Amino acid sequence: MEDCYLDVWEIQSPYLQHLRMANCRFVLLNRTLIRLPNLISLELTECSGRAPFLDSMPSLAAAIVTFDSDNLDDSCSLSSIDVCGSDDCEGCDYYYYDPNTGRRDCLLLNGLSEATKLELSAYPETVVFRRDLKFAHTFGKLKTLVLADWFVADDLSALIWFLHYSPILEKLTLHISKVHENAMTAEQSFKLPEPSVASSHLKIVEIKCHQVDGIVIEILNILTAHGVPAEQINIKCSTGSGCVNFKCTGFSTK
Repeated sequence: MEDCYLDVWEIQSPYLQHLRMANCRFVLLNRTLIRLPNLISLELTECSGRAPFLDSMPSLAAAIVTFDSDNLDDSCSLSSIDVCGSDDCEGCDYYYYDPNTGRRDCLLLNGLSEATKLELSAYPETVVFRRDLKFAHTFGKLKTLVLADWFVADDLSALIWFLHYSPILEKLTLHISKVHENAMTAEQSFKLPEPSVASSHLKIVEIKCHQVDGIVIEILNILTAHGVPAEQINIKCSTGSGCVNFKCTGFSTK
């Protein structure tokens, strides 16, 4: 399904196993419910409008969710923690799925929590993934995770969350292509868990960036603080003249 305008309350099927939606726009003020209990693979790429509400998908194996930040209605410059309360903020107006009851609930991540492979991509100002972390379940089957851009906000608290709540994670890839100056200093969107060691199954972390800057150094600090050996971290820098690949053997923030 590509380049569609979706003006529907619900997408549901007890039989559908694979769904791909690209460059589609969800046009309802209230969110479209996606109820596909036997879905195995899901791709929502560069979708816009209001992010949908994903119901439980216990058979899900792989999912890719990327948002077009320029046309996504779920953005707010005032608060990444919760709805800001401003009458003029279209991003927070009726943010949650059930505005009539005022229910606070997870929009996307709980529906994706059974996946073994997962990619989540959005610009730092997109609030959907970060607000979901307040309500999200443990990703108990997740082995391969790709996070792009949005995770750098709120002092990298989303990265810390996934290190704690992905107990069998084997491979982690972090893309940093666009970072706003205030991304690292925004308020945290949830209470961080107590320090612990990342998954003992984690064998490789790949960081893809333009340069090794302060944010990359902070990522390295977080990874090593959670027990990830420097030797398991690969950094790929892309510049105007090409790409540079290197493996960490240790680093200093001084």
